[in-house]
Amino acid sequence: YNILIFDEAFENLDEEGVYDMYDLLKEAAKNCGVYLITHNENMDLMNTNIIDIQKIKNLTHVITC
Repeated sequence: YNILIFDEAFENLDEEGVYDMYDLLKEAAKNCGVYLITHNENMDLMNTNIIDIQKIKNLTHVITC
């Protein structure tokens, strides 16, 4: 099983670039696991499982959505 890990893949992209990258990731996900690390809270458009990691009062909380 292959996996791809992207860290801030959408960081410096304009809106068109974000949608292009989204299409590439969606295509890649057909053949392997794709993990995306981002601070962008609007990534729910990818329609996938989200693991939200937050630091609150110096404690790390892991929340699955």
